Amino acid sequence: MKGILLFIKRMLYRMGIDIRFVRKEEVRSAIEMNEVDSMNKYWSTKELSDRFLSKDVIKRFQDTLSILKDHHIDLSGLSVIDVGCGNGLLLKFLSENFSISAQAGMEYAEAAIEVARKLNPVPEYIVHDINQPYGVQYGAVICTEVIEHILHPDKAVSNLLDMLQDKGMLLITVPNGRYDTFAGHINFWSPESWEAFVQQNSGGLEFRTGGVEKTLLYAIIYK
Repeated sequence: MKGILLFIKRMLYRMGIDIRFVRKEEVRSAIEMNEVDSMNKYWSTKELSDRFLSKDVIKRFQDTLSILKDHHIDLSGLSVIDVGCGNGLLLKFLSENFSISAQAGMEYAEAAIEVARKLNPVPEYIVHDINQPYGVQYGAVICTEVIEHILHPDKAVSNLLDMLQDKGMLLITVPNGRYDTFAGHINFWSPESWEAFVQQNSGGLEFRTGGVEKTLLYAIIYK
């Protein structure tokens, strides 16, 4: 079929008619892109999952560490869970910088957990959707660039806070919505709307917000 189309194209070109073949791209909503089946397919594709080994991702790890250090937060001696842990390498990076007592990684895509177990087998890995409550508590909960993918981020933040032990700390990061153009994101916060969102959903707890360079926003909530 392709050969016939190319023959017709050449014949028409000789007559002064130029035809271009345009590849039709699949258009999906951000909600569809973040469904668990889509995420499992993503993490099962090595070419796609390898993107989480890029320099940009390593830079995110360094940004997370810089936020903690800037606020004099030491994770040593704490149980730490990375919610939306992806390939598990952020936990490995944090454990190399702090003497963490116990590590856990949470993902709702089982394929991501399989990748994480190969790259960083040390933590306990949990398949769970943060839109649902989770009954275990930790000294520190880390959630980096996750809730921009969630339709009801207020519910997710409430569940994250419930996972904190007394005197625990929650760190959340999201892209700066003024510069973020990724079609798979549902929520786009500016620095101002991020401050308002955190204040409304911090449960009356002490919190700090800020940014790293122009692209990243964060919130630290203390229980």
